[in-house]
Amino acid sequence: MYTNEFSTVGKGGRVDFLPVGDVVELCDSKRDGRSAKLGVFDQTGFFTKYEIEASGYGKCTKVSASRGSYFNLAENHCFKFEIYLLDSDGDIVPGSEDDAYWRNYNDAKANCDP
Repeated sequence: MYTNEFSTVGKGGRVDFLPVGDVVELCDSKRDGRSAKLGVFDQTGFFTKYEIEASGYGKCTKVSASRGSYFNLAENHCFKFEIYLLDSDGDIVPGSEDDAYWRNYNDAKANCDP
């Protein structure tokens, strides 16, 4: 999934989710002085799981269950992944927000309803 800003030269942020190992990688993919931010929310348990940030063109932040329970996503739960850009003042760039709902199944790729 990518940030949602209008651009003719690519998007500023990207997130990838791999259910096996609960791997989440957030990347700042544009040289624009902004950073990418991601919030992960457990929609089944109704709580914020964590937030991560990637700042600097080509820089990525990667987390996984192997880093501890904080990054361990419960199996079969539905998670909301919310990506957006931050400007140099730390404010959300209007129009950059995007979200997706993905279920944490190790054996299948599945979306879930919000």
